[in-house]
Amino acid sequence: GPGWPHLLGTDNRGVDMMVRLVDGSRISLLIGAAASLIGLVVGAVIGMVAGYRRGGFDRSIVIGLDVFAAFPGFLAASVATLIWGQSLVTTVLTLGVLSIPIFARVTRASTLPLAERDFVLAARMLGARHRRVMVRELLPNIAVPVMSYGLLAAGIVIAIEGALSFFGLGVPDRYTTWGKLIAAGQERVDSAPH
Repeated sequence: GPGWPHLLGTDNRGVDMMVRLVDGSRISLLIGAAASLIGLVVGAVIGMVAGYRRGGFDRSIVIGLDVFAAFPGFLAASVATLIWGQSLVTTVLTLGVLSIPIFARVTRASTLPLAERDFVLAARMLGARHRRVMVRELLPNIAVPVMSYGLLAAGIVIAIEGALSFFGLGVPDRYTTWGKLIAAGQERVDSAPH
């Protein structure tokens, strides 16, 4: 049980639970940051190009994103783990790919009102290429909302990874994550509620 040398108690092997919690946070936060970064980079590029180009390209991207986002993320991550096996890389890539449509939609929504503003039109009239307009004019203006959503998405990714690990579908057993700790604690919640 909890006490002075072990503030959160120990597990059945005598390992300090505070140490396991801190160790689990390392992997969970790594997965959350890496998967969110994948979704942010790829989704931001797709969303910014779609919002800037508009027209048929934008409509086809939006339809593709809607179809991709309609599939339940937890189910897709479970299937990916069953197909490619449990690994840290599989978990990060799967959760990163699943977050792409959300980032693309946020970026597109931020880009649409800016794409016809005077400073963008002036850059195009001065002969700037489309890529330069997007990087120099649009990207600085959409960075704040997209990055702030990235922080929210990291928390969502951590929760999904925790659920996968809770059901034994996340990272391999050699890694400690918050989901694995919750699963281990659930087995002993009646005999050791701490």
